[in-house]
Amino acid sequence: MLCEALNVGLGLAGEKPLVPTKTPHTFNLPELSDTWQTPGRISPPRERDEAFWDWRKRPLRPVTFVPPEHMNDEVVQLHLQHPFVQRVLSRFRAQGWAAHDLGRVTVLRNRAMPLPA
Repeated sequence: MLCEALNVGLGLAGEKPLVPTKTPHTFNLPELSDTWQTPGRISPPRERDEAFWDWRKRPLRPVTFVPPEHMNDEVVQLHLQHPFVQRVLSRFRAQGWAAHDLGRVTVLRNRAMPLPA
C-alpha cells in the first residue's frame, strides 16, 4: 500500500513510478529530476577517499517495503518516517493545503492498479 501511495506522490511531483526489480518486493527508484538531488539515505555509502561528485554519479540502492532478513548496505527499507517517503507524501499535504481543504488523506486501491510484485 505504501508503494502505491509513493507512486501516486511521485506522479504528483512529475516523476515516474518505482521500478520493480527481479527480487520480490524490491524496487529501483526512477531517474529523478535534479530538484531531488540525492534522496536521503538511499545513496550507497561513500568511500573514504571517494570524490563527492564520483559518489553522486553512483546508482542509488534498491528499496524495499519489507524488513530485510539481514542488515546490510544492499537494500534500503522504506517506511513512513524515511526522509524520501516523507518528501513524496508531502505532495498529498501540498494538494490539500492548496485547496484549503486538508482534513485527512486516504489512499484507495482500485482494480486497475495491481499490487506490486
